[in-house]
Amino acid sequence: MPIDSPTESCPSCKTGTLVSTEEGPDGHAKYFSCGHRHYDIRLEDTLEFHASLGYKGKMQGMGKPYLEGRTGDDLHLKTGKWMILERIIDRAKNRYKELVTDPETGNVVHRCEEPLSQHQGHGSAKKKE
Repeated sequence: MPIDSPTESCPSCKTGTLVSTEEGPDGHAKYFSCGHRHYDIRLEDTLEFHASLGYKGKMQGMGKPYLEGRTGDDLHLKTGKWMILERIIDRAKNRYKELVTDPETGNVVHRCEEPLSQHQGHGSAKKKE
């Protein structure tokens, strides 16, 4: 004995029955005998998380920190690509170190190690035109 397939009723009015469906690239549309249309739409996206850690070491009652740094993910503005940044500013030992690495290839994109007293004209210390 054949089994009849159940008819789908309209989700809006509950009286109309399914007449036809139409497939689309982002979902499908259902047409009901009551004139209502019901659209099932699919949306997809990707979410990425990036993290970095900044730290400062400061003596009580003193001005600038004797040690500060940042390590973790950083957006490289020229390429729009996420890189791994390691930056250390050690005022006590007069040392500046910055290393930017491409996480996909492991290639060093930028390396700077020099005495902090010679690290001038970078970032906010650039001369304004």
